[in-house]
Amino acid sequence: MTTQTNTQNERKLELLVVDDNPQYLQVAKLVLERQSDLEVLYATNYQEASSILNKSRSIDGILTDLFFPDGEKDRELYTKSILMGAAEELGVNSNKQSRCANKPIPTLSELDEDPNGLRILDIAINKKIPYILLSQGDRHEGNLSTIRYLIEEDIPQQMYSTRKSYSGEELKHVIGNLGITIEGVDKSKPETWERALDGIKKLNEEKK
Repeated sequence: MTTQTNTQNERKLELLVVDDNPQYLQVAKLVLERQSDLEVLYATNYQEASSILNKSRSIDGILTDLFFPDGEKDRELYTKSILMGAAEELGVNSNKQSRCANKPIPTLSELDEDPNGLRILDIAINKKIPYILLSQGDRHEGNLSTIRYLIEEDIPQQMYSTRKSYSGEELKHVIGNLGITIEGVDKSKPETWERALDGIKKLNEEKK
């Protein structure tokens, strides 16, 4: 009798999905919302996602895209905020901060998309929330390599949050095409979201 009551009262896993592509979100919903042990929240830009993360203390996992809009009307289409914020955290000297932060990614300017997924990962690391980064490699291959260049050439440890996951020190499951962990990702396929969900569940088990 006690076991049954505990099972009924067990808190559902609360998941945040961040993606601006309606097709991918539809597939994600088909997979995730049939899981009885999940509560799923959705965001389509950085402002929505960061608002959810700052208000909630119970997010158990994040599945996030890499390139998606900021959500602000007036903004520069650069990686300045991402690179400067991380550079300051690491105590990088001001000249290097300025040089790195002012490098544009011109291929993104027409799309109104920056790698805001990196900013979400920073929040995840600070709050110790397991995450999985899902980026459509065939769509963003050139942009991904540009981001990697910015990170590795100017501030080798700038991507401290994702580098931890690459090295296996902390959050170990990264699905993406950043040149470190390479797996085929097709977010139009249910199995991609199923794999990502399995990864989040494993990470939560490891935290216990």
